[in-house]
Amino acid sequence: MPPSPSAAQAGKTSRITRLSASLSRYGVGYIAAWTAFMVSLTLTTLYFHHQDTLKEAESEARNYFLLNQFYRGWAARLGGVYAPADKVAPNPYLTTPRRDLRTEDGQELTLVNPAYMTRMVFEAIRHSSATPVISKLVSDRPLNPANAPDPWEREAIEAFIRKGATERTQLSSINGQPYLRYISRFTTLPPCLTCHGVQGYRTGEVRGGITIAIPLAPYLASEAQTRNDLVAGYLALWFAGTVGIGASSRKRTRYEERLRASEEKFRTICDWTQDWEYWIDASGELRYLSPSCEEHTGHPPDAFLADPDLLARLVHPEDREAYVHHVRQSRLQPKECAGTHEFRIIARDGTLRWIHHACRPVFSAGNYQGRRISNRDITVQKLHEQELAVRAELLNCVSDSVLVLDRGGKILDANETAWRWYGSSREELLELNLADFSSNREFPALKRLEQIFSAGSAVFESEHLLKNGERRLVEVTARIIDYRGRPACLSSIRDITERKLVEEDLHQARLEQQQAAEALKESERTLRVLFEVTQAGIIQLDDQGVVRFANPRMAEMLGLAPEQLLGSDYRALIGADQVEPATENLRQLFSGATECLSTERHYRRADGSPFWGYLTARRVVSGGGGVVTMVGTVTDLSELKSAEEKRLRMEQQMLHVQKLESLGVLAGGIAHDFNNILLAIMGNASLALHRLPPDSPAQYHLEQIEHASDKAADLARQMLAYSGKGHFVLQAVDLNRLVQDMTAMLEVSLSKKVTLHFELDEGIPCLVADATQLRQIVMNLAINATEAIGEQSGDITIRTGCLECDRSLLASTWLNDDLPPGFYDFLEVRDTGCGMDADTLARIFEPFFTTKFTGRGLGMAAILGIVRGHKGAISVESEPGRGTCFRIYLPASRQTSCETSKVETSQAWRGSGTVLLVDDEKAVREVGRELLRALGFAVICAEDGAEALKRYQERRDEISLVLMDLTMPNLNGEETFRELIRLDPGVRVVLSSGFTEQEVAGKFPGRRLAGFMQKPYTLGALRELLSRLDLTAPKI
Repeated sequence: MPPSPSAAQAGKTSRITRLSASLSRYGVGYIAAWTAFMVSLTLTTLYFHHQDTLKEAESEARNYFLLNQFYRGWAARLGGVYAPADKVAPNPYLTTPRRDLRTEDGQELTLVNPAYMTRMVFEAIRHSSATPVISKLVSDRPLNPANAPDPWEREAIEAFIRKGATERTQLSSINGQPYLRYISRFTTLPPCLTCHGVQGYRTGEVRGGITIAIPLAPYLASEAQTRNDLVAGYLALWFAGTVGIGASSRKRTRYEERLRASEEKFRTICDWTQDWEYWIDASGELRYLSPSCEEHTGHPPDAFLADPDLLARLVHPEDREAYVHHVRQSRLQPKECAGTHEFRIIARDGTLRWIHHACRPVFSAGNYQGRRISNRDITVQKLHEQELAVRAELLNCVSDSVLVLDRGGKILDANETAWRWYGSSREELLELNLADFSSNREFPALKRLEQIFSAGSAVFESEHLLKNGERRLVEVTARIIDYRGRPACLSSIRDITERKLVEEDLHQARLEQQQAAEALKESERTLRVLFEVTQAGIIQLDDQGVVRFANPRMAEMLGLAPEQLLGSDYRALIGADQVEPATENLRQLFSGATECLSTERHYRRADGSPFWGYLTARRVVSGGGGVVTMVGTVTDLSELKSAEEKRLRMEQQMLHVQKLESLGVLAGGIAHDFNNILLAIMGNASLALHRLPPDSPAQYHLEQIEHASDKAADLARQMLAYSGKGHFVLQAVDLNRLVQDMTAMLEVSLSKKVTLHFELDEGIPCLVADATQLRQIVMNLAINATEAIGEQSGDITIRTGCLECDRSLLASTWLNDDLPPGFYDFLEVRDTGCGMDADTLARIFEPFFTTKFTGRGLGMAAILGIVRGHKGAISVESEPGRGTCFRIYLPASRQTSCETSKVETSQAWRGSGTVLLVDDEKAVREVGRELLRALGFAVICAEDGAEALKRYQERRDEISLVLMDLTMPNLNGEETFRELIRLDPGVRVVLSSGFTEQEVAGKFPGRRLAGFMQKPYTLGALRELLSRLDLTAPKI
């Protein structure tokens, strides 16, 4: 049957392996490399020799060129040579005058020019040999067609002319013979122009080239002879090297085979040993580790070879110093390093192992070869030793006497308790026999011992006789063990004399108590049911206030396990503020000053949470009159108290909100009327300043009026801010930049002893808010903080951020006017000042309330109004001596950019057209009319909405703009605007009011207002608004 494919393949692989080993034995690989080197060297030498041959031929061609050039130069300097016409045919291509001459004796002569002469010379050379040197003049414009260049010559001439080349060479075959063709450029000299001037050549111009063809046959013959000699020499050298390599490889192969066999035996022994073997050579380098090292340490041999210090790091820190010292001594005195050492290592998986380390130097022929180290894992042995030591110590520590007896009753071993209990020394005890202890003559001890050896174990009571003659009752536990290779009895003896006496007394007492217990059992069962089912906690205290009894409900209310409650101090179960009155109540009860007690008490659960309980307690005296306890019930009032506190908190909050709202309405009404008065004052002042010359003495007084009016307007704005209807110029505001821009002003305004800190969250979104009002908030809060710190050193921290606020968080703030949940930017100002108590904290937002000697106005009330106007909230945290923290919450905007722009209006701007001015205040109409006229407008006034509609109907075509108050009798601004739109959909209306633009705009949803003017306003403010309106454009 033919062999299977797998068997055939295996046979083929085996043959290849044997062939490879045979080739390696004779160094075939080295011979192949040597052969490749010699072939490369031979080819390289022959190549360079061939190049030298070509260079010699090229040198000869160059010499012929110089000779040719010399002939031509000599003939050119002579102007040519005349030769007899019968010997030299006239040059048919020579057109110069006097080409042919006749001598006086009548001989015909013809002019031989240089090119003609050179051609005839080389033609003669050419016919003189089978392989002559060939010379030829070639030109791009030849007179003689024979001088026309072939393609290679033409390419060379173009290179001479265009690229400035001087010469070229080429290997070629001429008449079947190898030639080296050489061409060099040929330039025009002055004598050349005699013949070739008619062709347009100029001196120095390239006319063409001179080609020299050198026969290569002689050169190649000489090269062949040299090549044969070189190849023969290199062959001889290759043969000698090949023989040497083969012999050397055979010798090295035999040595390697012997070494491999030796190493294989050594490696096999080391690899299969259970010990961890490794070898360090004479230089101290780690050369080999057995694979078992991974079993011991968890690290493979490669890890130790790559990191020689790994073993030292594995050694336990307590043993490392001794190990490192051993290794260091081994390196310093390697020939004297034999010895053993025990240490612990920490394996890769964290387990601790004991290692027995044996180190021995190895010598060969008297020479030190290195060290062989064997590490053996002795962890189990060490654990056994430790276990035996612990067991021995345990035997000495137990209170029972332990004896080891042989079959004859001789004491083989004993613990310390045994010989001390017997009253002798250890040596005396080991000389005794079990029969010496026994006092039972009816049942000898040796007979019982024989039964134990037969049964294997026994437990019994007996009586032992001590050295002093005392008899002791004992309990014996015995079992048979293997003691040093032979069976023995391990006996544990416990002295139970006192226990037997106590047991007799207890037995009698138990009989007496059993009757009383039966009587109490039924009563206790009834009371326990009552205690467990009641919803009130029941507790009993002794005269020290310690809990002696409590039902499960009491433990449940306190969040404790019943066993935790028993034995605890009652005062630890109540609030700290309740300890003193509770102690007094207990004193009165236990002293007999009162018999019962009813009170509300503040208790504290195990988790720290408080709850209210109603305690009803009574003083209880024992039947003998000696023991006094307190028994009480505790009812949980948590739900009742929580409901009451919630009701009171809601009432207080409603009262506070109503109070602030009432004050806000009052402040808003006062500010609205005050704004109308201020408009008349500020408008007239600005008109007067506008009309006065710059050097008028009255200018100063008018500026003072404006300055005072600004302060009054600021107070009005604060009042409106408190009412939540302040003048807000809303724009995109970067809260971080606003705070940073105020840094310099804050540092100047605050005390030098105050350190200002900023914690600004760079990722907060923009706000849509009034930047001026926000600056007022920051400044007021910062100044309040520095005044709270006073003359002491302190810190003020201004922090920003963004929070997602839910309804519960917003409900805990001062302003929780049903604010929607969502993302709010916050501004926090925290100080380390004196702080505030609860009474002060409750009044800080009242108008004109201050804790300082003098106030500066609305203060915190204005801040509250600003926050309310921005639909925000505010929270306050403060404690006396702990500082204060204000946090302002403002709705975050979705606007991505906080950049704003402002257009400046020229003071020289003037308008044109007619304005209908509508206001119920006469003073406002008069000053408004003058302001509009100062800006170039004609003015029609109306005192209410009805008159305004009438005036507009009469003169609608000439009215460009309606400037109208919002709050008026009869028809208010909103109603009047609606009627104006009905009369003329294209009417332009600017509303004027002391309220904010946002509140006014809210009354006109979806309606087109031309603009809004905040009261009080000045000439400049009116100019800026009207300049933005294109009143010249036709109405829509």
